[in-house]
Amino acid sequence: MIEVVYYYNTSNQWIIDFAAVFSKQVGASVSFKNNKLTFPPSVANGRFEYYELNENLGVLCVDIVFMDDILLHKKELSGNDYYALIFDVSDEPIKVIQSKDGTVRTIGSLVKSVMLGSHAFNSAVTFQKNARIRYVQFSAHRSWGMKNIVEPIPVEFTRFKEFANAQPMSIMANFDTKSYELVNEVLEMDTTRTNFVQLLDGYASQLIALFFNNLKEEFADKKNAVSPDAMRIVQLKEIQEQNLSESLTLPKAAAACLMSPTKFAILFQSLFGKTYGAYFMHKKMEKAKELLDKGFTVADTGVQVGYNNTGYFARIFKKHFGVMPRAYKNTNS
Repeated sequence: MIEVVYYYNTSNQWIIDFAAVFSKQVGASVSFKNNKLTFPPSVANGRFEYYELNENLGVLCVDIVFMDDILLHKKELSGNDYYALIFDVSDEPIKVIQSKDGTVRTIGSLVKSVMLGSHAFNSAVTFQKNARIRYVQFSAHRSWGMKNIVEPIPVEFTRFKEFANAQPMSIMANFDTKSYELVNEVLEMDTTRTNFVQLLDGYASQLIALFFNNLKEEFADKKNAVSPDAMRIVQLKEIQEQNLSESLTLPKAAAACLMSPTKFAILFQSLFGKTYGAYFMHKKMEKAKELLDKGFTVADTGVQVGYNNTGYFARIFKKHFGVMPRAYKNTNS
């Protein structure tokens, strides 16, 4: 069996790295050029192609036969910035191994399931030799989801709190007939067409929409759904985490999310387990400690996390960690 450890994101770099690792494992050149992965005939025959639709969304099209058993083991990463949605139409369903407990879950084919998982979810897939492997995988950055998935989604199925807190997640939905037809159309399209990527983008929109529509239909009798308000809060939270020097007050944050301060405060705490103020205080202090470890001065560190008054920053830091920032810096330098 050939075992390949890989990761994925939405740029071409992941599949370039994938080709390099695969080459090393088989002892022969596996190259990536013009969106296509080329294998030696002794290794595989067929399509293994990746297309960047935009900077936050990409699609992998696979219709291939491997000459040996293949184990693709996804790296266990932190952050959960990327998510993959897999539509498998192989004759024999792909086996997905969840490494956490060693159990095997099967996905794919018309009567099986569509699988959505984050890139930090620890799993592997196996491809049997001489079996025809056919699937389409969409990879998206979480920012793409927050911008484009605006309809309410059943929280029981999506485990939205896991998404909101960037925790590993994996969920499944039924594979409907329309999706099955669209996936086969994608795999049979002429890749030499000048508008091929634009057509792929259109298929991506249809298939992703169908997936989430199926979720809503499966859980139509459930009342707990993810609201647009919740998605706006998650988006604002992640934007502010990238710019801790300019945090919004709770009233301004609530206004930015188009809701009252009371509603915002209640929903924020329900999603993240802390009040708005406590959550960002913790983020600022963790960032401050990181900056001090990197050699920033106490004054510069304070400014970076939103405190122009160095004395006030020092008191907040001590209250949080039990030590003044200068003493912490001297101890850890």
